[in-house]
Amino acid sequence: MTVPYKISYFLIFFTIPLMGAFLLLFIRFLFLENKHHIRNYNHNGDNNNNNRNNKRFKKYFILSIFLYTSAIIGFIFTLSSFSSWNYLPIELTTIGSIIILLFYTFYQLIIQFEVERKKKVFKVRKNKNKKYFIQSPPSFNNGIILNGNNKEEDYDQSNIKENILLESLNSQSYVNEEEQEQQEEEEEEDGNGEEGIEYYHNENKSFYNYNNQIDPKLSFLERCKKRIVYFIKDIIETIKFKPKLSITLIVISLFISIMIPVLLNDVCICSHPMNVSTSFTRKLFQDSYCKNGEICFLYLTLPKDPSTSMILQIHTFNKPSNIIIKITKDRNQNRNEEKQQQQQQQQQQQQQQQQQQQQQQKQREEEEEEEEEEEIVISRFNFISMSKIIKDYPRYISYIDLNGLIENTNYSFKVNITSKEIKGGNQVLNSYDGVNEFKFKTFSNQSDSIVKFVSGGDIVINKDSKDLAKHASNNFNPDFIVVGGDVVYEDGIGSCYRRWDEKLSFFNTFFNLKNNNNNNNNNNNNNNNNNNNNNNNNNNNNNNNNNNNNISSLFLKPILLSIGNHEAGAFYQTHKQVPFYFKYFLFELDGFKDGIDENRNSYHIHRIAPHTSITSLDSCVVSTWKQQTQWLDNQWSKEEFNNTSKLVVYHHPIYPAWNLDGLIPESGRDAMVPLFDRFKVPFVLENHEHLFRRTKPLKANKIIEDSLNSTTISTTPTSTKTNISQGTYYVGSGSFGISPTNTIPSNNDGSLPWYLAKRSYCNHLWYVTASKKEILVEAFAPNGDKIDKINYIKN
Repeated sequence: MTVPYKISYFLIFFTIPLMGAFLLLFIRFLFLENKHHIRNYNHNGDNNNNNRNNKRFKKYFILSIFLYTSAIIGFIFTLSSFSSWNYLPIELTTIGSIIILLFYTFYQLIIQFEVERKKKVFKVRKNKNKKYFIQSPPSFNNGIILNGNNKEEDYDQSNIKENILLESLNSQSYVNEEEQEQQEEEEEEDGNGEEGIEYYHNENKSFYNYNNQIDPKLSFLERCKKRIVYFIKDIIETIKFKPKLSITLIVISLFISIMIPVLLNDVCICSHPMNVSTSFTRKLFQDSYCKNGEICFLYLTLPKDPSTSMILQIHTFNKPSNIIIKITKDRNQNRNEEKQQQQQQQQQQQQQQQQQQQQQQKQREEEEEEEEEEEIVISRFNFISMSKIIKDYPRYISYIDLNGLIENTNYSFKVNITSKEIKGGNQVLNSYDGVNEFKFKTFSNQSDSIVKFVSGGDIVINKDSKDLAKHASNNFNPDFIVVGGDVVYEDGIGSCYRRWDEKLSFFNTFFNLKNNNNNNNNNNNNNNNNNNNNNNNNNNNNNNNNNNNNISSLFLKPILLSIGNHEAGAFYQTHKQVPFYFKYFLFELDGFKDGIDENRNSYHIHRIAPHTSITSLDSCVVSTWKQQTQWLDNQWSKEEFNNTSKLVVYHHPIYPAWNLDGLIPESGRDAMVPLFDRFKVPFVLENHEHLFRRTKPLKANKIIEDSLNSTTISTTPTSTKTNISQGTYYVGSGSFGISPTNTIPSNNDGSLPWYLAKRSYCNHLWYVTASKKEILVEAFAPNGDKIDKINYIKN
């Protein structure tokens, strides 16, 4: 298991100020030597040098306060992030923050008031001879007597006193009580008649002389205990010396130590683009995608057999008490599709046959109107709470299995969700995105059917990704959408839930077709038309309709995903380190009762047509390649998949863009290539590398020469025709808006490794059209230019 990216992020936040603190220690060692500026004091009375040293020390002091404070806050920030990800409880983080900041405050107070407090050791009095006498501890060699008139120019009284003080502070001994009392008695016996001399007993003999006061023969634990006791004494004496200032700073430290974990609670750091937020900033500055009393998100995921079922997932703020789905056949849309098919036939037949077909169609329509409309009512649902992951507000995800459907049929449905949490009890939630009616179409189960989808990975929402999505929706009109991992870059951090909200909103905006009241028929025709010419015309109507605010229905396109490393925070992770992927996207509901299986497979297979299937694999994010080989062999050997053209999608490539090195590519080729070759996989959709890349046709880790001889190269794009038994194309490689440039790939790039046909940094989507006879794969750039094309002819 590798270290998750989220830990690396916050270690950086802590390490940078910590390195600054260590740099400060290095500077002190080289230039200042002593943090109190005592050892460098000039005893020869060079005041100019002293002034320069004092200025230098002042700058150092300000820098030290800044860097030490940054290091401590960085450390608390790291602890707070760990509590946000449930590594540490927030209570423990808060207690640790209080201890660290209070210790730092006490330490700084003791350091700042050390000299002032030490001055209490000395007393300056007049004796009967009118001389000033400065009494120092016995460790100082001699007292100094000054002339009473205090007019000598050669002496600076304050400097001499400071000189005595500094030498005393640097002494390696201290005055104990017995020695001080003995000295006082000797002075009284001498009878020198010194009146008014007072000796001050140092009440804090332990101050920064721990090494001298602690017996080195004591055990380590006992020495630690004594150090703690002496430090507590220093704290008490410092508070007594400056009570108001000390108490004020302590209160401020307590406030900051509590507020830092609170303000940094549920911290989120996500990449591409880099963004930092906390629960506090999200609530204060960002609008929520999920609001009270409304449906937050509603979308379809691709089931194992989309010809007879779909999986509906609904996000709500309120806990659902009941959900009723009423599904009906969308007769208007079915009729319009039949009319289109008839129109195509009419262009090839005589006028007399056209009239007969029109009469038959009218009779069929009249019969259908007389028939009672069939309605499917589904009230069974399951839901989970995301409260352990999303802590800013409630979030519930409901799962509904739309089963018992007829293949190649348009359906419309309405959702009725009630919740007891809304005021009044059992109130109905408002519509999603202003829409009350939703539509979809089941896939065809006919052998001559055509299925279309778009594929990309590593999504970043920007102009390029929006242009790619618009072009795909308007000009290709896919039946479903495939994303090969790194969907949101939340890096397995639960507090980064908004990234998923943004991408769900992105899918809804650009791939789900919005229909208005006036042009339902035109839009419905557009959803499932297999004729390319008609598609272009109908999609122009769809553009106008999308801009119409009078939306009556939303045509949903199913989503198919593969797990990427940024869904888990790194490769080789566990299910527990994937907070959203396994909850937001279910691709089968078998055995689903009161909850979802946290350890269910991260790989799945789908029969999208009688002639084509697509398998989503895990490229060592949660499951290794080897763990999937037996399952994949069993699935492809089954009767329902054995005779299909087998497409594959996953995240990390096994034929990377630069070289073949790396644990994941090497283990992937060892485990998967034999299966791909044995079951004649024509295309593998890879991602992760943030660029455009396509291999030559490969088999047994070698180029298929026969297919190269049949390749016809024209101007951009290249058209390649090959037989189904001749190798596998590995295309990708994950650049749905994340690439910084859009460079059109060249056909004659001499720097490519032996297995690559093209490579460039270019954002793109792959358009896949699969039929019984061939599979057409095309790549399009954000400006709509076709940058690659492969026409795979079957036997």
